[in-house]
Amino acid sequence: MQVEAFLICHAATDSGRGHLNLIGTFDAIYAREIPAVQQQCALVLRVRFERIERRDHQIQITIVDADGKKAGPSPDVTVPVNFPDTLTSSAFNFIFNLQQMRFEGFGEYQIDLAIDGRQEMSIPFSVREMPNQPQMQAP
Repeated sequence: MQVEAFLICHAATDSGRGHLNLIGTFDAIYAREIPAVQQQCALVLRVRFERIERRDHQIQITIVDADGKKAGPSPDVTVPVNFPDTLTSSAFNFIFNLQQMRFEGFGEYQIDLAIDGRQEMSIPFSVREMPNQPQMQAP
């Protein structure tokens, strides 16, 4: 098993033919105040499985703050992995659409990915205060 992609973005679709379409990948959320709410985003995962790994797999995603405390939704799903004997491996796309993600403080966060109980990857991201825009002065 090999994780080929693990990203956070504004939106994603899967064509059904293996094409993964991403819009607006990011690693920071900007907010004027806390709590910060991300209206919508997608966690995108593309994993290549070998023939010997054809079976159900458990995928767990956990969002944690800098102290390691849970800080958001934690999708936990079991997915069937099956493909024809003629292939030695096959890539599978998984899209987790999240809405109204709420963050209680500015700072560093990370999204952890575990497959079958084993930590595979992490994505660091941050929630930052929106910089003040300079005021335009009338002539």
